[in-house]
Amino acid sequence: MGNAVVMGHPLSERELGFTGDMFVLAGIETTRTALADGMLQLLRDRAAWRKLQQRCELLPSAIEEVLRWTSPVGHILRVAATDTQIRRRRIRAGHKVVVWVPSANRDEDVFAEPERFDIERSPNEHIAFGHGEHFCLGAHLARLELRTMIEELLRRLPDIELAPGPPTSASRLSFRL
Repeated sequence: MGNAVVMGHPLSERELGFTGDMFVLAGIETTRTALADGMLQLLRDRAAWRKLQQRCELLPSAIEEVLRWTSPVGHILRVAATDTQIRRRRIRAGHKVVVWVPSANRDEDVFAEPERFDIERSPNEHIAFGHGEHFCLGAHLARLELRTMIEELLRRLPDIELAPGPPTSASRLSFRL
């Protein structure tokens, strides 16, 4: 079996399998979504794409903005451990609380001009990967995957642009090289 223990109880083989599947599927789906939606925004914003081509040192902040902008995880459900209050709203221990990540990543109290895509945004305190003890275990891998893909697209397809018309149902994006 192994050494995986949760709350004092070893995980069964089935639980280990489900956990492994969850990590693989979560990593694939979220990174794919961030890349596709991020590239869509970069190709819509030609000035940002050109700036990224000319200043590769902006890639880390561009990736953070892609993550904030795309928010590949739509919502996160948690159960309140203690009574608390958020913006004058009382939450009792045991109540379910949902964070709508795209909304939080566009919060005007946190982000200046939250509806503007800005590859130089700093600070960029998005919660695309969660927060605190619930921070995504795959965050570093996702950032590396996004960086590698965008670097390669910048290098191999510098003149890539969106094809005219709306994306087809066969794919989310249509490109013209």
